[in-house]
Amino acid sequence: MDRQPKPGAAMVAAAAVVVAACMVATAAVLALFAARGDLCALSMGILLTPFPIGLGIAQYVATSRRNARAARTAAAMLLCLGGMASVALVALAAAWIEGGAAAWRGTGMDALGMVLVAGFSLWAGVMNLQWSHRIRSAARTAATEERLPERLQFSLADLLLVLTSVAVITGMTFYCVENTRRRFAEHVDRARAPRELPAEATDVSFCKGRAGTVACEFTTSEAGFVAWVESSLGRSQPAAGAVVQPIAVPVVVNRYFFLRPNLNGPATATVSSGLCYQWTDGSRGEQAVFDRTTNRAYYFADSLEAEVKGKR
Repeated sequence: MDRQPKPGAAMVAAAAVVVAACMVATAAVLALFAARGDLCALSMGILLTPFPIGLGIAQYVATSRRNARAARTAAAMLLCLGGMASVALVALAAAWIEGGAAAWRGTGMDALGMVLVAGFSLWAGVMNLQWSHRIRSAARTAATEERLPERLQFSLADLLLVLTSVAVITGMTFYCVENTRRRFAEHVDRARAPRELPAEATDVSFCKGRAGTVACEFTTSEAGFVAWVESSLGRSQPAAGAVVQPIAVPVVVNRYFFLRPNLNGPATATVSSGLCYQWTDGSRGEQAVFDRTTNRAYYFADSLEAEVKGKR
């Protein structure tokens, strides 16, 4: 007669979410560094994967194999993760208090993510501790001693699960890498750009941020810049009346580094000689600046509509 306890629905659900989240986290970490395209970055990503991989394995063994030691390991890792997320949430709250209303902008989703990670991790950690206690209590009741087998034995179902997990993680990694590359690139041709650019545009670099924010820069001629602005920009109603104007005083424009803090480069460019086009409407707006001294054009859009129009 099998006297070992069976995990309840809540425990099974928590384990499923933990294992799935670990797979996604592993793929995301690998993709984040692999997208940079160098061996050093990929090696750094590999060094960061043991935590999600170890947590996922511990959670699976704890639930499917009813292993108290694995449950305690998963609980410790989850409680540690929940604690770190809680500390980050407190730090964010302190920044909100110190910075006032301006500090709240753009951080709402970050705070929500921290709340979800902290809350779920702490709850799942406690669930694993309770599960470990149930396993040990059942073992004592049955007058048995929990031991790890001398040789690990895997069933066909375990092998299929491992192969499926590897396939899913690999697929998600490739997807995340490709998606990251679509959101950021340096020194590419105009076909890779997130919006229509002049036909003669070369050496394109861009980055897409949240809520449709996009920054792009490229090399072109002054005539090409003017023709591009007149044909591709200013189609929306808020842009009515905006025209290309000579720069009388230095103009500051956000570069793609502004949207990707982990890149090494100036977040803005200051242009003293050239042309400028811009419009704003509340939180939306477009700015296109041409630097006559370098033949470099800079484009920054703060709205989804501005990002996608012209890219058909």
